[in-house]
Amino acid sequence: EIFNLFSQICLGLHHIHSHNIIHRDLKTNNIFISGTGPSKVLKIGDFGISKVMSSKSNAETVVGTPSYLSPELCEGKPYNVKSDIWALGCILYELVCLHRLFEGSNLPALVMKIMRGTYEPIPSPPFSSHLQTLIASCVRLNPDARPAMSSIMALPVMQEHLIEAQLGMGRVAPVDYVGFVAAGNSLVGLDRLATRRSRA
Repeated sequence: EIFNLFSQICLGLHHIHSHNIIHRDLKTNNIFISGTGPSKVLKIGDFGISKVMSSKSNAETVVGTPSYLSPELCEGKPYNVKSDIWALGCILYELVCLHRLFEGSNLPALVMKIMRGTYEPIPSPPFSSHLQTLIASCVRLNPDARPAMSSIMALPVMQEHLIEAQLGMGRVAPVDYVGFVAAGNSLVGLDRLATRRSRA
C-alpha cells in the first residue's frame, strides 16, 4: 500500500513541477485522501505558499514547515523544485516508519539534524531495500544530486504502481494527473491515515 499511495503523490507532484511550480510546503498534513479501499485517491492541497518559477530561476524566500525543510532552505540559500523532492523523501519515510524523518526538541536542534542529513534507516526487512534507496536519493544534501520527478517515476519499482494508480483514477496514460484540491468534507489527511496505521 505504501508504494500505491506514494505513486499518487508522485503523479500530482510531477504535474506541479511540469508547470514550473514549487509547492514549498509538502507534508503529510497537506496530502488528502478521498474515498476508501481500492478507490482511494490522494490529492495534494494547500498551495498558499507555492511559487511559479521560470525554467532557470531559483526561489529565495524561506517558507515551509520546519520538519520538511531542505538543507538549502535551512541555510537561506536559493532553491528550486529539488526542495520539494527532499520533502517527498520525508513523506515517504513517514509513511514507512510512522514518524518524521527529522525531529528535534527545538528548532536549532532540528535544523542541525537536517543539515547533517543523518537519520535512522528504515527496518529492512520487513521493508524492501527499494524504499531505503529511494528515500536516501530524495534526501541527499546536495540538491543537484536529488532525482527529478521524471527519474523517480521511471524507476522499475514504480512502474506497476503508477499504472495501478492511474487505472484507479480512471486514467491509464499519459501521466498528467492533477493533484490539486481544496479542502472538502470527504477528505482525510494522510497524516491521520498514518496515525490510524500506527494504532492498528
